[in-house]
Amino acid sequence: MKLLHEIGISLPASSNTITNDLEKAIIAGFSHIELKWDHFTSQADQEKTITLLQNKDWGDISFSIHTPLQNINIGA
Repeated sequence: MKLLHEIGISLPASSNTITNDLEKAIIAGFSHIELKWDHFTSQADQEKTITLLQNKDWGDISFSIHTPLQNINIGA
């Protein structure tokens, strides 16, 4: 599979859907995945997601984490 260079996608980092979402993005050819780190229901959900990301070989995919600040719009 050839990756689309410098093409990324942003996905929620919820452990409920992350495995399926990541696999679909990789199959589609995305080379970068930004995980939106504000879709968790608990600390356990965060820990489950971190373990998943650390324990699987993701090949040439690069990741970034988007952690929005509450009550501050840095894009404005």
